[in-house]
Amino acid sequence: MLQNCDLPGDVLVVILLKLPIKSLLRCKTVCKSWYAFLNSHNFVQMHLRQPTTEKLLLPSYASAETFLIIENDKCDEAELPFMFAYKSSLQDSCNGLVCLSVNDGDRSRIILWNPATRKHRAIGVPHSFTDYLNYIGLGFSPELDDYKIIWIPSSSVRTPENYSEMNLWVYSLRSGSWKMVEILPYAYYLWPPTSINGCMHWITCNQSAEDRILTIDLCSDRLQYLDLPFSFHSSIDNSIALAVINGSLSAVISLEVEGMSKHFEVWVMAEYGVKDSWTRRFVVGPFSYISRPVGSWRERKLLFIDYVEEEDKFLSCDIFTNVVDFECSGFHCLPPINYIESIESVNGRRTPAA
Repeated sequence: MLQNCDLPGDVLVVILLKLPIKSLLRCKTVCKSWYAFLNSHNFVQMHLRQPTTEKLLLPSYASAETFLIIENDKCDEAELPFMFAYKSSLQDSCNGLVCLSVNDGDRSRIILWNPATRKHRAIGVPHSFTDYLNYIGLGFSPELDDYKIIWIPSSSVRTPENYSEMNLWVYSLRSGSWKMVEILPYAYYLWPPTSINGCMHWITCNQSAEDRILTIDLCSDRLQYLDLPFSFHSSIDNSIALAVINGSLSAVISLEVEGMSKHFEVWVMAEYGVKDSWTRRFVVGPFSYISRPVGSWRERKLLFIDYVEEEDKFLSCDIFTNVVDFECSGFHCLPPINYIESIESVNGRRTPAA
């Protein structure tokens, strides 16, 4: 298995799994057998199962090619190892792989980038982006051992005869191909998506209908809609976001407005897919009247963006203590993306498990 080492193989594997990623990358240069093993499907899987600290990734004001990686009160910078004529847009992340979209002149592409290994891969799309509203998510199907990109281009509705429809496309890293799986009614999809239980979830907003949750099964590519805890219409005053709290799909909803502040209710779906299992578990706040929820991280913390005159900032609030434990400013007013470091390949899982 591993040559040029006097330690038993199982002992060496335990040591390798505990190394920082920068050290693992250096270990790949020891010899061919080490390189092959550290790139193997089994080792990557074992590495992903190790305890890790979830971080936040967001674009920086400083440079179009610079992103901020936030861990507690520590902030590092990650620079794209490539440049485009036009700015890239941060979309989603899964298992250490970061998904960006680029409209580089006449060439629209989706980029998969691993900031830890500095590897990237460009993926062409069925047609060019012609609108800034492109809803993109990246998820993983354990059943298929495959990463999938979900793309809902609103540009597909920008013709008079087809204004009310949107095409949903799915890209498989294993097959390396796109397929159009569904035609959706026109709506706004609150970004970023939330992945849990092998499905990707978006809040859909339509002026003529109640908000719902669109779910895409990453194994079968089937779509269905889940109801929110109660009838809800997103607006400037009332905002909503999906979150994952203690392993359960959750909805963060602002309803109570008191003067210039808001409280937020956290509803948890105790039994996935069952509307009657929605339970109000927490109330957090008050926050500024112009705050809106954008997601969660580390299973117990909610994320909010606060739009203020001087500079936008985002907040992290512990739902159990109702304490804002982190604030950050100096970024573009877009939601941060959940991120973990990994050695996952941007080429996906092309080798089946042994």
